[in-house]
Amino acid sequence: MNARTAAILVVILGALVAAVILTTPEAGGPGVGRVVPLVGVPASQIGGVSVTDAEGHTVTVAADPAWDGWLVREEREGAEDSVWLVSEATRSAGVRVLGNATYSTAPRQTLHASDRTEVTIRSLEGRRLVVFGYNQNHALGGKVPARVIPQTDAQIERELANFLSLDSLLAWRDSAVLPGLDAGAVTISIDRGGDLLSLRRVGSAWGVELPVIEPADGARVQELLDGLVGARSERFVDDKPESEIVTLMVESGPSGDRRRYTAVIDTGSLVADVMLFKTDGETTSEVARASMRVSAAFAGLLDIDVVDVVSRRSVATPASEVAGMTLTWSGRELARTSSGWALSEEESTAESWLDLLTKRDADAVEMSAGEAEDVGAIELAGFGDLAMGSVRVRVSEGMLWVAKDRVWRGYRA
Repeated sequence: MNARTAAILVVILGALVAAVILTTPEAGGPGVGRVVPLVGVPASQIGGVSVTDAEGHTVTVAADPAWDGWLVREEREGAEDSVWLVSEATRSAGVRVLGNATYSTAPRQTLHASDRTEVTIRSLEGRRLVVFGYNQNHALGGKVPARVIPQTDAQIERELANFLSLDSLLAWRDSAVLPGLDAGAVTISIDRGGDLLSLRRVGSAWGVELPVIEPADGARVQELLDGLVGARSERFVDDKPESEIVTLMVESGPSGDRRRYTAVIDTGSLVADVMLFKTDGETTSEVARASMRVSAAFAGLLDIDVVDVVSRRSVATPASEVAGMTLTWSGRELARTSSGWALSEEESTAESWLDLLTKRDADAVEMSAGEAEDVGAIELAGFGDLAMGSVRVRVSEGMLWVAKDRVWRGYRA
């Protein structure tokens, strides 16, 4: 959607530039029909545009110091304001249109209040560059009557009037469900009716924090994150989520300059209420909020359980750091020295268990081992008698189950 919108704006820009060439009068011509730059500054100095129609419906697109970019704000009487981020590609093309736009001076004319649209264009510093009104529905020969404040009667090209319509400015909104989200995400939380899954990144590794504390499957979390970054809304709506609610929260960026995305999704209607917050030091403020319809694929991303994202390895510690193990069901204590396992007959048993626990991915991951029979536990120790915890072992027909906490990993025989 953003690329298409940007392409449309480039076409408009071309049409407006052509209009300047075709309508510029020769030197020394009369005052009426004189072509004048609309804003009189380079596109790089334009900081925003605000448009209000005859019914008081206002859309403002402008740079916002609270966010690293531009925002679109829609204000309607009797409705909650909607604020959303601007697509950078669309913003760049849009200010080029405004920077190249012109108007032609015209004879004295009357603008109709019932059809009057008011436009204000400001600089990056907030200074008003131009204020004018126009009558979209009274165009004649491709020209739209306008009045530039304070009292210049003018005409603008129909393409410019269309470009400055409310719907056109609303099309500047970024179609990303979570705009600006990237690989810098540090937390992901999904709440499905009180069933909470919480993930946190520490360094380059992800871990599960709730409902259990376990290492996460990095590839599976990356797949989830890629889906969130690439998710696009289908359209913006006025509705709100009503039932079958799933809540997504993602945090991104360093602790002193953190962004938080909160999305409340109705998985039935696929309506999402998305909020963007920014934390500056100890202050957190809402920057943007809008309702949108999301895809079924986006909702499907959130249909995820803890067993889908935990690591499929039973023990995250490398095998080389394990110096000893005790098999409680037999009482055997297997010890390793700098030259190898203390008893040669223990080597095969020890290495087999270490390969399974530290190198092999489980064939199944569950929160319960079902009716599997309890065998005992394996207690692990590091060098210097460092305790490394233990894992429980159970067996069922054709399957060996191992658990360090509440998550059971199954290995087929």
